[in-house]
Amino acid sequence: AQGSIGPESGTTYSARLLRADTQAVLASQTGIAGTTATLSTTYVGDVIAELWSVRDGLDSHQRWRHTFAHAI
Repeated sequence: AQGSIGPESGTTYSARLLRADTQAVLASQTGIAGTTATLSTTYVGDVIAELWSVRDGLDSHQRWRHTFAHAI
C-alpha cells in the first residue's frame, strides 16, 4: 500500500459545507495544511461538501464536490 504523498510544498486546502437547496455556507475552514479537517453543522438535510487546494494565494481550477443527506 502506498502512503500519503501529502500536500505539495506551499499548498493548503479549503473546505466548506453548503446547503444543497440554497447554496448557503453552513461551515468553512481555510488554510488546512494537513490531511484532516472537521466541519460541523446542526442543519439537517441535503448538504454539499466542497474541497479545493490553494497555492500562492490562487484557488485551484477544479473543486471536489459531494452531495449527501446530513442527519444528526
